[in-house]
Amino acid sequence: VVPRGTANALCAVLGIPTQLDAAAALINRAPARCIDVAVVNGSSCMLLQCGIGLEAETVIRADRNLKNRFGPIAYQVAGILPMYQQKHFTVDVTLYDVRDTPSFAGGACIESKVLHLRGMKVKAVTIANAAPSTSVLAHGIGAVSCDDGLLEFVVVSSHSMASLSYAMLDLFRSALLRKPLLRSDVFGLRARRVDVTCYPPQRI
Repeated sequence: VVPRGTANALCAVLGIPTQLDAAAALINRAPARCIDVAVVNGSSCMLLQCGIGLEAETVIRADRNLKNRFGPIAYQVAGILPMYQQKHFTVDVTLYDVRDTPSFAGGACIESKVLHLRGMKVKAVTIANAAPSTSVLAHGIGAVSCDDGLLEFVVVSSHSMASLSYAMLDLFRSALLRKPLLRSDVFGLRARRVDVTCYPPQRI
């Protein structure tokens, strides 16, 4: 992977240097690594993550001009306004082949071929295959693994700007410490497949 993007997120996940010469030097000597590839809407391949709601609005606002001015923190800058503007929306979710031991279940292991979640009112949905610590909305579960055959599904449903701000800080802490987050306004599980329907329709 040659780091030529703004944030070089995949490089960060795989431990590849973001300096071009250093990354190129790995090509001949670093071992190959297999990672998962997710499929979105039956056609598009996804190496990192899919954001619905808050994250999608943030990425849209992080245009080339903002990236040129702020570099990797352009996404954080672009996310300030959507945090105020993003309205709650309702999601129906179906998770397939759930295998997880979430912090909110007191250590119990959840195993389910099909799990339906209906009528969740949220501000953000993130489905991640791989995510650096700066992609905070993907990290309610703790460590996001890009080679376990599972997707991390995280929703944030904070009702005030203050609680959303604290949730974002806690999600960032979860990413740095690689530990699950226990908050009433953040919910997450791992599954092999995730189907999401939004009311009203949202940008992804």
